[in-house]
Amino acid sequence: IEKELKNSTLYEIKLKNIDLKRKFYTLKRKNYNFNRALEKFEKIFKS
Repeated sequence: IEKELKNSTLYEIKLKNIDLKRKFYTLKRKNYNFNRALEKFEKIFKS
């Protein structure tokens, strides 16, 4: 994105009084253990 901003092919629009949120869903298999990286990824999105 930095390259596009520098080349003016993309530009920033500042918005006031707007709260953008997005919902994420995950699916897990029963009796399947995620590795540590996936566990941390999931923890980040739950917070």
